[in-house]
Amino acid sequence: QELMSERTVYDDATWGIDRIDSRTGTDGSYDDSGSTGAGTRIYILDTGVYIGHNDFGGRAVGGWSEGCQSGTETGCGITWGYQGVVGNGCGDHGTHCASTAAGSEYGVAKGATIVAVQVRPAMIHTPWQLLRTAYHSLGYYLYYNSFRI
Repeated sequence: QELMSERTVYDDATWGIDRIDSRTGTDGSYDDSGSTGAGTRIYILDTGVYIGHNDFGGRAVGGWSEGCQSGTETGCGITWGYQGVVGNGCGDHGTHCASTAAGSEYGVAKGATIVAVQVRPAMIHTPWQLLRTAYHSLGYYLYYNSFRI
């Protein structure tokens, strides 16, 4: 895997990637500077990731879930996915974020490995609940799992 490739400029870029290649705002294009992200990991802390999505090309893996740590908890398979892995149509926001970060079509780091870290269930929470859960989950995950993946 190569960390760099030939530089590509994408015209008519989506808003999500157009915003990150310029300090002055959007210009309708995205310059990837030749970076692929190959050999790196991107941890997606969100509602879980559908790792089987074709945009990930087998580069997405399970990581950790706040509400389904062992796979036997009550909420597992309903709003929480074991290792942060959710089914198609569940946890769409996390899958969308993963695709923006490292999807093969519109992603920024098209060669990076995506690690699903589910810090909230696939339902709406208040901002305070989300912040508390994310803070707790990130600390727990990094302490216990950072060297296992």
